[in-house]
Amino acid sequence: MSGGYVLLGVVPLVLNGNPAPAPGNVNNDYLRIVGKDGDYPEILLDSFGVQPLFYSRRANGSNALKTALLLNDIIFQISCRGYGATGYSTGGRAEVVSAAAENWSDSAQGTYLRFFHTPSGGTTLTEVVRMGNQLRDGWNSGVEILASPGNPYAALIFSAQGTAQWSAIVWTESTLGNSPNQQCAQLRVVPITATKADMQFATNDAIGTNPPTIRMTIKNDGSIVFTQFLEGPEISDPVAPAANSGRLYFRDNGSGKTQLVARFPTGAVQVIATEP
Repeated sequence: MSGGYVLLGVVPLVLNGNPAPAPGNVNNDYLRIVGKDGDYPEILLDSFGVQPLFYSRRANGSNALKTALLLNDIIFQISCRGYGATGYSTGGRAEVVSAAAENWSDSAQGTYLRFFHTPSGGTTLTEVVRMGNQLRDGWNSGVEILASPGNPYAALIFSAQGTAQWSAIVWTESTLGNSPNQQCAQLRVVPITATKADMQFATNDAIGTNPPTIRMTIKNDGSIVFTQFLEGPEISDPVAPAANSGRLYFRDNGSGKTQLVARFPTGAVQVIATEP
């Protein structure tokens, strides 16, 4: 031990609390902790007055000649493996990765996070969530949820406990802090019974109104309730709708007046009202 550091002459350093020999190595492991049968091999960091920290840092090049990180270089990675029928998995089956979102300099050091899982019945690691920069749909910041191969959709699930509670996506004005009084809008799912729920859209007339006012409700029976007026621009006559349906829209009557019009599957148009 020198200067508070342990100098290792042999790697990996194996701390084996099990009477049996340690399992085979993982590639390039420097430290392994082997727990007793049925016991948790915990790592505890005690601190007093400040928080414990776990650091990871990377440079390209070599220790003697370091170079900057490049776009998509992995900075830190947590990888989970397990035992199948005859041996441990050869690669990670769940992972969390942080990576560089740009070529790094001393003033540009963007990052993003990626979360991976392995779908049931397979062994292929699949990305399911990406956070920060470098989102695959072209956005430069946010959270992206990705569907796994073979699945028709990606889902973000909010679970309320009981019909007395509801789930919501809430938008706030970030420049005014995180107070609930700074809510701008909400998308709520409000349980009505154990198997039915309404969806509500709520917005504020002004920052500071709490909670936002409900503007529209899509009820569990499919009906829609508005608490405000409906407004739309004038458009050209659309094509006729499919059978057993209709289209409601605004158009110009050719003399500068706005008309409220319905169009039917036959192509027929019914003028409901014309601007006085």
